Amino acid sequence: VFQDDIFPDCLAGKPALSASDWEGGENKDPLVMSMDPSNRKDDDDQGQGFQKKKTYQELIKENQQLKKKIKDYEQQLGIESTTDNDDKKKEEITTTTKEPTVKPPKEEETTTEEPTEEPTEEPTEEPTEEPTEEPTEEPTEEPT
Repeated sequence: VFQDDIFPDCLAGKPALSASDWEGGENKDPLVMSMDPSNRKDDDDQGQGFQKKKTYQELIKENQQLKKKIKDYEQQLGIESTTDNDDKKKEEITTTTKEPTVKPPKEEETTTEEPTEEPTEEPTEEPTEEPTEEPTEEPTEEPT
């Protein structure tokens, strides 16, 4: 037994007006739908709804079918197949590329030489001027 007093009609999530109708000055109440599963009409979604995404294998199969279609069309038109060229390029790339070699980092060379002492000069003191503090004015509030 559906209790419509607990589950009243709710917004349908669909526009009541198109943008051009609204710009033309029309007004309508929002579209509502029943929460009662027996009265609910889900077939009025106008093409909007959930679509399941394809799996990786389905995408690969579809890609192969599309490549075959392209090859057939190219043969009908009498032009060179671009998919063959792509496959040849891929083969060339895979045969000509080498695995990157990673060189180990160079070890730091340790030296047994003693550091040479350079003559140090005594620092000369230069007179520095200390900044003088200027009195700061506190902001005054203006009456509003």
